[in-house]
Amino acid sequence: MKNWVINNKRLFEFLSVVFILLLFEVAFFYRFIAIESFIEPRYIVLTLASISIIPAIILFFKSSKVRFILEITYIFIQLVIFITNTTLFHFKQDLFSIGMIFDIGDGLKMGIKYNIFVAFKFWEWLIIFSIIIAIVFFLSYLTLKKNYQVKKIPIGYVFILICSFVILSISGALIKPLDKSIYNLPQDKRNFVFTFGVATYNQKDTINIITDLISQRYQKLSAYELLENVNEHNTPDSPVTGTLKDKNVIMIMMETVEEYCVDEKLTPTLHYLLNNGYVFENTYGVAKTNYTYDAEFKSLTSMMYYNADNFMYVYDENEFTNALPFVLRENGYSANSFHGYYKSYFNRDKMHQALGFERYYSYEDMEFSEVDFWPLDSEMFFQMKDKIAPLQDKPFYSFIITLSTHGSFAQRRTEFSEYYKLIDEDGRFSNHEEEFINLLAAQMDLDKGLEILIDYLKSKHLYNDTVILLFSDHKNYSSFEITEKYSNNIYTKYDYDKVPFTIFNPEIETRKIEYRTSQYDIMPTLLDLLGIKVCKDYYYGQSVFLNDNNLYENRPIIFGYNRWIDDNLIVYDKDILYPLEEEIDEQYYIELRNLIHQTIDKFHAFFMTDYFRKTTIE
Repeated sequence: MKNWVINNKRLFEFLSVVFILLLFEVAFFYRFIAIESFIEPRYIVLTLASISIIPAIILFFKSSKVRFILEITYIFIQLVIFITNTTLFHFKQDLFSIGMIFDIGDGLKMGIKYNIFVAFKFWEWLIIFSIIIAIVFFLSYLTLKKNYQVKKIPIGYVFILICSFVILSISGALIKPLDKSIYNLPQDKRNFVFTFGVATYNQKDTINIITDLISQRYQKLSAYELLENVNEHNTPDSPVTGTLKDKNVIMIMMETVEEYCVDEKLTPTLHYLLNNGYVFENTYGVAKTNYTYDAEFKSLTSMMYYNADNFMYVYDENEFTNALPFVLRENGYSANSFHGYYKSYFNRDKMHQALGFERYYSYEDMEFSEVDFWPLDSEMFFQMKDKIAPLQDKPFYSFIITLSTHGSFAQRRTEFSEYYKLIDEDGRFSNHEEEFINLLAAQMDLDKGLEILIDYLKSKHLYNDTVILLFSDHKNYSSFEITEKYSNNIYTKYDYDKVPFTIFNPEIETRKIEYRTSQYDIMPTLLDLLGIKVCKDYYYGQSVFLNDNNLYENRPIIFGYNRWIDDNLIVYDKDILYPLEEEIDEQYYIELRNLIHQTIDKFHAFFMTDYFRKTTIE
């Protein structure tokens, strides 16, 4: 038996590596994919080919020691990707892509704040790592005992490689017609992995990234063709157009603020701002897989980008003169941005310049006390209040990204000790979970910062002349269960994506607005109130107030290639949530999906062509 293993050791090397990769595939499937979504048998063949091709190539190295190094390196890389994928999918329903390599440093910075082994229980990780270690020892036994060098490669190994290559080459023929659009769009990661598995996603993603690099010139030419029909028609008027003309604007994107943790007593300023002025009660967060930077960009540009790479890095040399900071500067405003985290995080120092901000004030421009997790919003507002609301002749626009309320909320933070004491003294939340208490404490610090800002505006007689726009970036992805438990408006999966959004000024008569809207509509709605006209074809969103004079165009809210809300269809990946299955108009579904894909392609073309570049503002 021993001699037989040694004589066929390359085959056992190959099978050992493939077994580990299958282990990762099965473990991911076991953890995240429902049993009723079991992958089609034909797609399992594709998975095996995707898993086998690299180990099959390694077989052709003559030196057993070289093969061992390559095999261990490949196993390690796949292990890191597996841990990354399980962490990302647990928190954000996302997967690692080669296109994300530019922001890997950001992921590491953020990752240290979270438990990266959260996806599986301790005993499950113990089994996974035990199997890996055992196989590594087995590989070392096969390859390191003696540096075997075989000049002639058995025909069986060639056959393995050829089979894997042929299957991947003709993969399009294996895909069912209804799944072809998903297979051709690995950017739609969640839907792709539910249909074809992780290994197939990895190989498809790699091939697409390489293809994109090779065909960049052709893609840019195609992008120009897509934009030939863009017209210069301005946005129409609504009943409120220009009613807040020349007001100062403070736009606050709140990290993970949940309305179920907004309390009139413990967070009075936040509660007041979110319930007065124009209160939009049906606003959906459309941030790609709950990423703050995506909500940030959508709210500032009313554009969308759904490729697997991070546009904050890939397109930081573009000039987005259609963005809110540029537009407001062209209309006489100053424009600055503020965030209590590192300036290089998500490449904001460069991207904010591309968006038209004059200066981005970040962690490096402030001083914070020592904290367990994130710098405090209250300290940021206190230090930056005179820069957020400068005393000057022209109106100001300030964009603020808050931070205190960022997860995870699994444990208490020493920096919130004063808030925990107030919560305990209040007594109403003694039976609530730790995650709830921690989020409430975090929102209390944000509330303290907002109070500092409001008091400053009043002291400098700027309060009546300032519009305060607040919205949340996304849902509390680090505690899905708690968020679902305490939200009162959860009827479908899409209701879970609702976020607070309000536009406040003391001169506005409070109005609750029930029209369905999204973060795409934030910029057009604000510009409408300020009376500033822009080319409507540059933006996906519209002023919500166009509903009042029946000029709001009925468009689906787009969350991705296969996620949207429409009056007639609510689609969540492969599930159609509305209407019932027997009532689905298949032709309407196909036409709407094609329209959504065309819309996404149009906005991608804006990125690829640097469409909005023009003379820099003086």
